[in-house]
Amino acid sequence: RPLAYTRDGDAWVIDVGKYISESAFISKGFPLNYINQGISGYKNLSPSCKLRVLNFLCDETLSTE
Repeated sequence: RPLAYTRDGDAWVIDVGKYISESAFISKGFPLNYINQGISGYKNLSPSCKLRVLNFLCDETLSTE
């Protein structure tokens, strides 16, 4: 069964994409093209790409590499 997302729809995914694209530490293979498509693009990411996004956000929050 697919996950249900909040009523704000694509807003959180688009905000994450903006935040990542403004970072100086983004790698070449990062899936920004999918993230910038909103929820539909995010759903198409493989589990490993979703984990890379989560790891990136955690590293940024903790100021680690």
